[in-house]
Amino acid sequence: MQQAGAAADPPDIIVGFGFAKLPFVGGSNGKVPTELEDAFVSAAKSDCLTDISIHPYRSVPETALADYEKLRVQLDRRQLNKTGIVASEWGYASYMPVRDQGAQASLIFREYLINAAAGIRLLNLYSWRDRGDSYFSKEDNFGLKSKGGEKKEAYSALTEFLKIVRHSQKVSYQDAGGANRLVLRRGQSLLNVVWTQGGEKTVSVPAGASGSKCTRVDFFPVMREGSCGSRSGEGFTVKATSSPVLLSISD
Repeated sequence: MQQAGAAADPPDIIVGFGFAKLPFVGGSNGKVPTELEDAFVSAAKSDCLTDISIHPYRSVPETALADYEKLRVQLDRRQLNKTGIVASEWGYASYMPVRDQGAQASLIFREYLINAAAGIRLLNLYSWRDRGDSYFSKEDNFGLKSKGGEKKEAYSALTEFLKIVRHSQKVSYQDAGGANRLVLRRGQSLLNVVWTQGGEKTVSVPAGASGSKCTRVDFFPVMREGSCGSRSGEGFTVKATSSPVLLSISD
């Protein structure tokens, strides 16, 4: 209970803008009303907002990186250098006959990876549970779990991955003709996450002068660990697909 005469602590107030289209950049992904863009800039410059919230839905997750870069340029032009970017809603539904749970898991995993590569401060996955029971309804099947609480492949893959990369830091990200590689450092180990945007590609993963040990971790349809095989030349090679795999390289 507050004592008489004591000043009350001001309440925490959260004010947010959740842009369903990409603001400031125009084009097919834009078309945000100018009044909303101006209101956001005013609030951010008044220190009422710390981040800009967007919903970056798209069929190919990796294309978000270029849009994030465009948005960053526009924010900086408006002297909002300290304003961060958050993805406040983004997900993929597992609904038939369009996408099964495996395809959903692959896309959500790639969605997470591209946000990590871009340094996005927060990713809110849509959604936690399915809201309905129809296998053919898109809106019923966005969950990481079924309506009854059963874990989908996306839930299992992400949770197992996050256990491994916890406390790691981004080193680099590369997109070489649709073959993607996100490099993280965890202690003395380099974690290379490799995937494609469709189809299979052979990807070389450099190991450095002292990288002699390599463990491969697959997450689909369930997590399993194994050897990367023998080192060849400057590193290891992997057959990458649209389902990301992790190569942990250490001395």
